[in-house]
Amino acid sequence: MGECFGTENGGKYGTIKSKILKEFRRAIAFLRLNPSSCNLLTEARERSWRIYGILNDLVQKYPNDENLIIQKLRNSQIQYEIDCNHRSKIIQNDSLIRVHTRDRPYTEIWTLFRPYVNDDDDLEVILDAHHVGHQIRNLALVTGDWHNIASQKTIIISNSKIADILFLGHC
Repeated sequence: MGECFGTENGGKYGTIKSKILKEFRRAIAFLRLNPSSCNLLTEARERSWRIYGILNDLVQKYPNDENLIIQKLRNSQIQYEIDCNHRSKIIQNDSLIRVHTRDRPYTEIWTLFRPYVNDDDDLEVILDAHHVGHQIRNLALVTGDWHNIASQKTIIISNSKIADILFLGHC
């Protein structure tokens, strides 16, 4: 697999999954210690929890029933982990994804993009996609990174073998 997908050594996938599971645990603990769903929503909003939407839906659906909300949160946490593990197995299926190894540093492209892309990992992703673009015509790079990749679409596609950049926020 590769860091592009963020599955090696935890990677971005593992980091996000861990954070979300921790949010579920913290929400459950919060309700046990402070049985106020309104206070939970405030806490989740202030901490920018990714599960805020789930919490809000549960509070709206089961007002003042913190025990049921805890039960639903546990079920959601379990289902989230099951879904993540299932999707991870799909991504790691060798028949669906071919792994490549970039054997060139593409120093000239690195130097050109460095003023526009201020994250070395994002530059590596771009260089990997450029390398794959030599083998696959009309390669589109799909990214969730607006700041370093999608917002620099014009310069990247004008100076690489990447034909298009699609931002996940627009899909």
